[in-house]
Amino acid sequence: DELKPIEGAIGSFDESSTQDKSVMSYVVENKKANESDETTYTAYLQSNEKLYLQDGFYLFSNFKKLESIEGMRYLDTSKVRTMNSMFYGCSNLTSLNLSTFNTSNVENMSYMFQGCSNLNTIDLSNFNTSNVTNMSAMFKECGNLTSLDLSNFSTPNVTSMGSMFYECSSLTTLDISNFNTEKVTNMNWMFSYCSSLTILDISNFNTSNVTDMSYMFVGCSSLNSLDTSNFNTSSVTAIKGMFSGCNNITSLDLSNFDTRNVKGSNREGFYMLFYGCRALNTIIYGDCLCN
Repeated sequence: DELKPIEGAIGSFDESSTQDKSVMSYVVENKKANESDETTYTAYLQSNEKLYLQDGFYLFSNFKKLESIEGMRYLDTSKVRTMNSMFYGCSNLTSLNLSTFNTSNVENMSYMFQGCSNLNTIDLSNFNTSNVTNMSAMFKECGNLTSLDLSNFSTPNVTSMGSMFYECSSLTTLDISNFNTEKVTNMNWMFSYCSSLTILDISNFNTSNVTDMSYMFVGCSSLNSLDTSNFNTSSVTAIKGMFSGCNNITSLDLSNFDTRNVKGSNREGFYMLFYGCRALNTIIYGDCLCN
């Protein structure tokens, strides 16, 4: 069947392999609220049937003036193994509905939404992440997100969560109680500069294989408390700056911390560990209560 063109499109593109216009994309310039506003665009996908995507790597990356994408339901992602940097740098995207994505075979979601700085809603409700091994910087610099529902995320095979929520500065809460972290080796910068977070429950984290926790909570300036009492740090080699800038936390229980494998001298290996923790008055370390 012939597809109906999108009204007002300033560009139309035949994406079909046979150039028969069975797969089309359109670009529409969005109306400005004010003349001084930046020009943004909406992309539309149309097809008579499902579009079988083989690779999501950099698919929409750096479309900096793209505000929304319509027609994602036409994409069949069931065979995709990487979504690395798929929406990287889409700094004007305001919402994403990915509820139709089949991610059962995806192994790499690193940098997937990095730099989507205007994104305020994202639907990941049907994401199957059971085969994902890399979530590094997945939501990095998504500074406009006020909420993020990851309740369906399954993470038994993830090895890297470094910078996963870096600079998600508008999140006030983050429920990751369902995360399985038993294979994770990298948690550096994981929650860094989540400056609006007031609650973060990580009491269920299995950190027995983590080697890098450097700057993990740096800049979490609104956190009032942080339960790391169950952390196993016996494999950790890098821990510097871990709590730097957590200036509202009053006490820390590090009684289970084993730092014998931390590399570098005391000054280098533990550099800025508690820098800027102005309210911190109690640290439990081993059998020592430090006030």
